[in-house]
Parts: sequence; C-alpha cells; structure tokens
Amino acid sequence: METQIKFTKALLAYSRVTHCGEKTARGYQFNDVEVWADFDGYTCYMQSGGVTLTLLFHGKFLLEYDSRDKLKRFIRQLDKLAH
Repeated sequence: METQIKFTKALLAYSRVTHCGEKTARGYQFNDVEVWADFDGYTCYMQSGGVTLTLLFHGKFLLEYDSRDKLKRFIRQLDKLAH
C-alpha cells in the first residue's frame, strides 16, 4: 500500500495546503489536512484522519496509520490536493 504514494505528488499536496490553507500554531491547515515542517525545513509532515506522512530528505518518506481504510482515504486526499 505504501508504494501508492508518490513523493512528488505529496510535495504538491503539501505546497497546496501551505498556499491555500490557514496558518495554525505549528503550520497550515486546509480541507482537514494539517502540514508543518521541522526547524530547518528538511523534514515535512502531513496529517489527516489518523494518518501521518513524514517527508524526509532525498525523497524518502514514512507513513504512520492504524487502519488501511484511513490510509486509503488519506491517499485520496493527497490525490485531490495535488491536482
């Protein structure tokens, strides 16, 4: 399931949230997706519906989720945001 996430698509979705979303205490929020970055910007985070996607340096990522259904919904959200 994790291979269904394309790093470039995740970056596009992240960018859309930062450009269209509202500023929050730790980042931005848009359409139930919250994004933020660490202090140097090399690690970015996206969170929605019980799923956290961590975008790492060199095109790597980590996914944390507790059910495949939540992950599927998250991937659909990413697809919508990236277009």
